Amino acid sequence: MLSLNQAKESLLLLQCQEEYYWNQKSNAKFLLDGDRNTKFFHALANKKKTRSHIHKIIDMNGTALTTDDSICNSGVNYFQHIFNSFTDCVPITIPHLIPNLITEIDNAMLCQNPTEDEIFNVIKDVNSNAVAGPDGFTTKFFQDNWEIIKDDVIKAVEDFFAGNSYPKFFSSTYIVLIPKKDGPTQWQDFRPISLCTFLNKLNSKIIAKRLINILPNIISLNQTGYVKGRSIFDNILLAQKITHDINVKVKGGNVIFKLDVSKAYDNINWNFLYKVLSLFGFNNFFISLIKNSIEDCHFSVIINGKHNGFFKLSKGLRQGDTMSPALFIIAMEYLSRGLNDLYLRNPMLNFRTIRGFSISRLSFADDFILFTNGSINNVSLLLNFLVSFYNQSGLSINKEKSTFIVGKSVNNNRTNAIQRICGFQHKALPITYLGTPIYKGKKRNFLFENIFLKIEKKTS
Repeated sequence: MLSLNQAKESLLLLQCQEEYYWNQKSNAKFLLDGDRNTKFFHALANKKKTRSHIHKIIDMNGTALTTDDSICNSGVNYFQHIFNSFTDCVPITIPHLIPNLITEIDNAMLCQNPTEDEIFNVIKDVNSNAVAGPDGFTTKFFQDNWEIIKDDVIKAVEDFFAGNSYPKFFSSTYIVLIPKKDGPTQWQDFRPISLCTFLNKLNSKIIAKRLINILPNIISLNQTGYVKGRSIFDNILLAQKITHDINVKVKGGNVIFKLDVSKAYDNINWNFLYKVLSLFGFNNFFISLIKNSIEDCHFSVIINGKHNGFFKLSKGLRQGDTMSPALFIIAMEYLSRGLNDLYLRNPMLNFRTIRGFSISRLSFADDFILFTNGSINNVSLLLNFLVSFYNQSGLSINKEKSTFIVGKSVNNNRTNAIQRICGFQHKALPITYLGTPIYKGKKRNFLFENIFLKIEKKTS
């Protein structure tokens, strides 16, 4: 009887391990628990594998590639080109836009050696089912075996915070390609997500958590992405409220620009980022930690289940790195504060509202929406500033994905002139902003049907 009970316990343990394996492989985050029967996980994992396989791709020269070797080589060449194509950026032209706000206490906190408690709290905070990087270790391994391996982990973290560069293995990073749409045919149809080694991920998470309480003090209120105490819904509600006033009569008319920053994380210039950090008051040692974290990495691209290439970057931030969003919005403060300065020096740029309040922009990470006057001079002034920002940061506006909306007082001739100047698509309301329809007039339930369908799909 005793051996039977032991056998049952062993069987139950093996079933749990099998379920965990397939759960992790399928990456079914929305399913917190399931039946012991793992057919669901098998099916989901196999479905994802089939859907993610690239059978055909059109390369940068317009050639259709169908063999595994040619597809893999093309992918490595494309992403190596994207991450290393050099943009000759000019130095920051208006340094006084960025005030020195970081105190000595802030810098000391950012640079101090992490304690054992801080390190383990960060490890506990990381999703235990997150996909492993090149080292093959998931967070759960470190969580479950902390007492055995903690001394080695702590020494490795302390070595990084002493200012030492990563060994090449620790800096290895996989690029996983996530399709932006069904049936991708070109490399630009994929979003490159970075999978780092655990130690790299751990150090980034420590820095990101330390920045949490600093960001609200240095990031403008217009930016709600990744800032503690701010919500994406603030932007949506404000955008909706301002849009209701788009038809207010004013010379030049009201115009809304919805901007898409082209490959924002991939293109940001490192020297621009370091200069903005320095202007805010981050000390040289902290900036050197950032440099060691993002400059020493070597990348391989995962294509059809195989890792290909081994190359370094010369620009950009890793999508999927917990530190990247904080660094990105700090860099984007130069644009945000620059726009604020531009509107203060040129009051005619302001979007006219019924109640007279003025908001020039709303942003959530790299999603920007600008409110301005539609006179040709004002539009030209605004777009020239965006070009100047590109010349300094390496971040350009994707004209194909950016749009503008005009009020009723903007006639067709002016609308056409605006389109010639900016090159954006002219659209009518409603538009989608941060996944939510922005409209004018009474509430229209049918505009939200797509959101309801997505919720039903997740819960069915």
